[in-house]
Amino acid sequence: MLREALLAGVGALYMTKDKAEEISQQLIERGELAKEEKNDFVSKLMHDVDKQKSDMKSRFKREFNSMVKESNLITRDEYDELLSRIDDLSAKISELENKPNKD
Repeated sequence: MLREALLAGVGALYMTKDKAEEISQQLIERGELAKEEKNDFVSKLMHDVDKQKSDMKSRFKREFNSMVKESNLITRDEYDELLSRIDDLSAKISELENKPNKD
């Protein structure tokens, strides 16, 4: 029961492999985890932590992008597109300036 609660905890986001091993050893000493299950427990715990970190990163990115759109700020892609268009227009202007006059 403690094992499942630990896996579901938000604090697991900051779990390191050393800490997972320490927790698994404590669970073994209390009889809540068999020695043979230690490696599987640590692997599953670290996998769950990685998944939670990835999920949190995705949620943060979505929320951040939503805030940017609501704030009428431009994204990096939009900025790069504008720079590209400016470069194209500058090249066309230079081309027109260097074109001989046919008057």
